Amino acid sequence: MTIDITLQKAKLKSIADAIRQRGGTDGPIPADDFPDRIRAIKTSGPDLSVPLTVTAKPGATVTAVNGDETLSAAAGEDGLAVLQLTKPGTWTVTATLDDWSKEGAAEVPDWYSKKIDVDARLPDYLDGQYTEVAYVESGSGQYINLPAWSGGKIILDVEPLQAPSGSQAFFGYGDYYSAKNQYGAMNWSSNGVRLLCKSAAGYTVDAGTTPRRMKLTVDIPNKIASVDGNSISFVNTPLTQAGYLLWLKKGSSANAPNLSPLPARVYGCQVYDAAGLIRDFVPCVDNSGVAGLYELVNDAFYKSLASAAFIAGPEI
Repeated sequence: MTIDITLQKAKLKSIADAIRQRGGTDGPIPADDFPDRIRAIKTSGPDLSVPLTVTAKPGATVTAVNGDETLSAAAGEDGLAVLQLTKPGTWTVTATLDDWSKEGAAEVPDWYSKKIDVDARLPDYLDGQYTEVAYVESGSGQYINLPAWSGGKIILDVEPLQAPSGSQAFFGYGDYYSAKNQYGAMNWSSNGVRLLCKSAAGYTVDAGTTPRRMKLTVDIPNKIASVDGNSISFVNTPLTQAGYLLWLKKGSSANAPNLSPLPARVYGCQVYDAAGLIRDFVPCVDNSGVAGLYELVNDAFYKSLASAAFIAGPEI
């Protein structure tokens, strides 16, 4: 094969000319110095475009801030958001969705031109011991404890696996006193999604009985219960004792009501008391393969209290 020396010299000269133009010099540049001189070029503004890929929760708002520059994008269904960083330096990256938030950072040297990945899925203190999954599934009575939530609220991202069969509990506590069933619970029945309260028969929040993913909220301070943002107001306040998730915890009375466990997928759950967030559950699998809910506020892993373990959804 014949090498065209004239052509090669022309190509090297064009590279040297480009380096001189960007570097502000007109002196000769040996070819051996090309790599170092290219890396040393100061690049900023529209000439720099570094793809930043952030792994967050689907639908999360992702922002990257560097001085007076702010970029923003929404994470897609795959949980990924891509931003094009346009200046060197440290970018503070934040992903938020409802009450969930995670912050990270991306460092862009002056000469950087490669892809950067920032993982905003779970806090760093998990140290690789747990893997986030899309959901955990209860098909045979799996459940966990929930704390007391006086003056607070509960938000549950959940998907029943079947049409109502009797009365099944999304979460809650129930007892019998003053000649009545007393509740602090949401249930799934032939009447749809209902809020069961103290000294009251309850309130229908959503009359639908078709299994689907839904976001349930019970807000004590504002006396509002909702399904996917469609809310009703309630007068009788629910009990806020410690209860169960995916089952009803029965009080001490021999006549305490009983609701069946709910076969469902849990995608996340937050519990607040009057002071603020006290539980933030994320579906995970530990290193031994056991599925459960990792609780971010208190750094604790919740396995099912039933004999059967949760079933893990796909890794995200």
